[in-house]
Amino acid sequence: MGRYNTLEEDMASGDNNNTKRSRVELHHIPDLFKDNRGNIVFHEYHSMHVNNVKLANVYFQHDGDDGKDTKVKAYIEKDSLPEDEIEWLESVDKSLEAYVKKVNDDEEVEGAGKFKHCPIINKDLVKLQPWCNFTKRKKNLVKKNVEGFMINGTFMMSGVYNFQTEEGVTYVGVNLIVPRKEKKVEIKAIPIPKKTVQEKDDEEDDE
Repeated sequence: MGRYNTLEEDMASGDNNNTKRSRVELHHIPDLFKDNRGNIVFHEYHSMHVNNVKLANVYFQHDGDDGKDTKVKAYIEKDSLPEDEIEWLESVDKSLEAYVKKVNDDEEVEGAGKFKHCPIINKDLVKLQPWCNFTKRKKNLVKKNVEGFMINGTFMMSGVYNFQTEEGVTYVGVNLIVPRKEKKVEIKAIPIPKKTVQEKDDEEDDE
């Protein structure tokens, strides 16, 4: 199983609302993106459909009952997505990685050398950020057997986030979020196939 985001990277992408941070201006618009009223967004709308894909890992903000929709970090294997979706995600990562390298190499940029890219695909895992309303019991079930659960829903690219920590490190990246008009994402148990009569007979014979 691959590497997940560090605490600092999660803070940067908005997973820890208690973190002291400040938004910084992008120094130019990365390739494949455009300025939409002050937000740097992907140049064209693209929705990504995740159809009953097995989870690789999941992170909840707390262990108790949610009581309301709460952000969840759900990880899936990159190879569980269609090839065209993988190419799309990789193109975005390459664009933002190139942007970060450019500003880090520019001595005229304040904080040059301290910009860090948080990729969507990290060690062959893709992080999704749905909002879910789970009970404590369901969270425990998912955490105990995460690969026994699957996720189903539609996602889109968020705008580019760029936050600077108190230490002066600026994190740059995007998240995969649920469009407002789409239905809620489902995280549910993978059905266990019922044994056929022949399979049951074979097991009895083995005994």
